[in-house]
Amino acid sequence: MISTVLAKDSLSLTTSQLLATGVKDSAISIERVPYEDINTTDWNQSLLGAPESRIQQSVQGAKIRWEMNGEFPYFLNAIQSNQKVGQLFLHRGFLHPDLMQWARPALKSPILHRLWGVLSWLGGPVVYDEKNYKHVLRSFLLEVELLIEEYGITAVKNATPAFYGREIDWSVLDAAYAEFSYEKYENATIVLELDRDLEALFSNLTKEARKEIQKAEHQGVTIVQDNTVEGLSRYYEIRLKNAKRNGLRPPSRDYIFATEATYMADGLAKLFLAEHEGHTVAGQMLLVFNGNVQLAGVYCSDYAQAKRLLANDLLQWEVIKWARQEGHKRIDWSGFTPNPQTEKDAAINCFKEKWGGQVTHYHTYGKILAYRRFAGLNWVKKQVRKCGIR
Repeated sequence: MISTVLAKDSLSLTTSQLLATGVKDSAISIERVPYEDINTTDWNQSLLGAPESRIQQSVQGAKIRWEMNGEFPYFLNAIQSNQKVGQLFLHRGFLHPDLMQWARPALKSPILHRLWGVLSWLGGPVVYDEKNYKHVLRSFLLEVELLIEEYGITAVKNATPAFYGREIDWSVLDAAYAEFSYEKYENATIVLELDRDLEALFSNLTKEARKEIQKAEHQGVTIVQDNTVEGLSRYYEIRLKNAKRNGLRPPSRDYIFATEATYMADGLAKLFLAEHEGHTVAGQMLLVFNGNVQLAGVYCSDYAQAKRLLANDLLQWEVIKWARQEGHKRIDWSGFTPNPQTEKDAAINCFKEKWGGQVTHYHTYGKILAYRRFAGLNWVKKQVRKCGIR
């Protein structure tokens, strides 16, 4: 369906004015493609034409969010002069889906979405008309306003632009989001560009990292790729023990295994496991799309801790080697804390900095639209956490 913005007479005056201005400024229409009608090949193929697009904008990413978290998908195309100039996948769901993992079907409840609905997107929109970037972005944000009005949304959270492989004028994005009353949040990650040969990449590691890789090899640690259900079972057991060791809530087995049925089945996820004398001692999950490799969690076993094996270090280097050999463009260590407040955050930063990547700063955006509903549910979440309920 194409949004004919002048026909939305039920909107508030402010939103109506914004929509009217958007029509005059850019003459861009937004087409909503229903989930049941989306063509996976066409949608994903368009994304592959832009270096910044990543797996979170793919149809497979939408499928996982819908099936596991009940987050309803919206596929939006920006059309100008009968040409597609941009696309965005965003999702609408329950504000805190982790509260309901014990009753996952309820996450699709229209009541939950109406009371505590949230809109989010990661890595979007992907804009193909760079010269018209601001107008295309603004048109998508206008469509988000329609969704907010239509579903009584509580908040927009973690709206994360696409920033891989392109120069971003953050002042332009900040101004566009500010027009719609979004707050800006500073974030960072570490990204390694794979535009050098393996020898140069190895030399670019810290001295400590090179020594730990060599020591892990001398310890007899080996790395295998195992993109199977059996491999996921081994990985899950490590994650489970890791969570227990660190006093964290264990991950959902169903969520981990949903990866195999979606990403892995289409070659979009890879699993590397470290082994030592017949034991699986560590695991690293990768998400791979359009040459962008995102690290999705590295964990080591109690056995590795007891033996002081440097399995995680060897895993990182093997991932770098594999990604370079496969012709991928970059690796993202998925997060960095610029000003760590705890020893744990500082240690995580230190581990990620060893592999030659650069700290990449970016902005995310969000806004709370129904403060009482938002605050009330946050209070409930805190009480539930005290009882240890996932």
